[in-house]
Amino acid sequence: MNYSKDGVTVAAMFDTAHPKKSGKCPVKIRVTYNRVRNYYPTGKDLSPEEWEILPTTKVRALVAIRKDIESSYQIVRAAVEELAGAGAFTLSKLNTRLKGAPSDTVNTAFRAKMEELNKLQHVGNMLIYDNVLKGLERFAGTRIRFETITASWLEKYAAYLREEGKRQTTIAIHLRTLRAILNEAKRQGAIKEAQYPFGLGKDKYKIQSGTGRK
Repeated sequence: MNYSKDGVTVAAMFDTAHPKKSGKCPVKIRVTYNRVRNYYPTGKDLSPEEWEILPTTKVRALVAIRKDIESSYQIVRAAVEELAGAGAFTLSKLNTRLKGAPSDTVNTAFRAKMEELNKLQHVGNMLIYDNVLKGLERFAGTRIRFETITASWLEKYAAYLREEGKRQTTIAIHLRTLRAILNEAKRQGAIKEAQYPFGLGKDKYKIQSGTGRK
């Protein structure tokens, strides 16, 4: 994970200067431009031994972490390439691109994702995000803070969708799409692991597949 073009470099790095109490260190994405460095969190912490074997390990848990780090790296790299391609790259603009929307509300994160999908001409996926956002805003309004979404909140949202007449498949799509937004927010450091409402023992409403209608 190392990209360099037009004086800008992007790389994943192991931040030993800021160890956690657990003894592990955070993995960050470093962007260097004109000898100035900015760092963007991936939300992942590793021990020195885990970092050393990360590129080649087949341990399932570490493979999942590697994929998340690669995803964070690709998000930063894509933003760098887009700004540089437009001849408008600055670290300030990169900060705005990467940190502005996710740290605000779930609503703005959805709209940023929809804009990205529209630019990529992924119209079908964009319409899914648009439909889910409309459901979220009917339920919780136009300024949904990340920290308000808890396991019990998810259960209430699923119940609300059922009351609207949504079937299992549609509810699953809503929850999977919301989870994708929260995953990205977690990778970018907008929410902490402890705040993440999905996962074993957290979301009682299971995301399943089946047949259904809107």
